[in-house]
Amino acid sequence: MFIVILCGNNDHKPLWFSSAVERLKACDDAFRKQLEQERRTHEQHIQTLNNEKQKEIEQANARVSYRP
Repeated sequence: MFIVILCGNNDHKPLWFSSAVERLKACDDAFRKQLEQERRTHEQHIQTLNNEKQKEIEQANARVSYRP
């Protein structure tokens, strides 16, 4: 019930509530940036592994198909 009242009119929100919301938003933004960086790092790693796998497949195919 208290939260519903605070989420209504901005004129009645105490200063500490606005400050807490701003801190939560800042933490959320920081977490989102960290998560996005982790995701990019994992995607790059997956791409590297895929490239290495493709290179190994091509080398294996070249060995199999090579007949003097």
